[in-house]
Amino acid sequence: MDISIERGAASQWPSEYEQHIKLLQELHLRVSEPINWKEKASEAPPFSIGEMGPHETDARRDVEQYKPSFFSRLLKKEAKEMIKLEEKLGHAILKDKESYADWLNRVNKAQTLAAGGVEVYKELLDETDLFQTAEEYGTAVELVPIDRNEVILTFLVNDDVIPDETFSLTKTGKLSRKAQTKTNYYHLYQQFICSLLLKAARDCLHALPDVTTVHCHVDENRIDPADGHHKDIRLIEVTFTRAQIESKRFEHIDAQAAVAGYDPAWKFLKTKGFQPIR
Repeated sequence: MDISIERGAASQWPSEYEQHIKLLQELHLRVSEPINWKEKASEAPPFSIGEMGPHETDARRDVEQYKPSFFSRLLKKEAKEMIKLEEKLGHAILKDKESYADWLNRVNKAQTLAAGGVEVYKELLDETDLFQTAEEYGTAVELVPIDRNEVILTFLVNDDVIPDETFSLTKTGKLSRKAQTKTNYYHLYQQFICSLLLKAARDCLHALPDVTTVHCHVDENRIDPADGHHKDIRLIEVTFTRAQIESKRFEHIDAQAAVAGYDPAWKFLKTKGFQPIR
């Protein structure tokens, strides 16, 4: 279907479509930097208890050194200006308290991790943008530690992230929109899931230095033809190791080909997509 619309608006749709598709296939390039939790465990506090924090120090100095200008005195604005400075002081005190609480939280998590505690693994992984990114693409992620060195990530995905149509411009500048072919639709869905799995494995290994093995399970909520009820159906199981992940040059890989190299348990049909594996 060709649609005649203003050239500026028409050119925007295909570029936005292409950008969306590009992002879907390059999630594995958007990863966190490795986190040095040993360094955080010995991180010095932002200030000592009983002393003023840096924000309060600056704000209190402004209050103590306040001198109304000629026009402030003329317009009788001294009281209002002082109230604003005192409000700023109150905000500064709160900011210092939050800063100290954040530091204490980081140190406690780092020390728990150093002691072998896996109960903080989800909080540590939350330091990355994995959960946020997954949510943006309609995916829920659950982390379950097996032990200090091994975790399971379970994903509940859906294919709503793949557009039903493609957009392009004709030679005359008209917007052309066509239904996505089944082959291309499921190819893009496979690329998206593979890219997300690689991102998850990389983020997990960057955030959790003791983890050496990441098991990824992918489920999708579908109608079970056996009883007609919606159920979470297992589509993929794949395991990544630190040594394998760290040997990859991710800027040059194809996500689907990379995941296929880890011998995943999956069944993929070009015109039907992922099929249940159990």
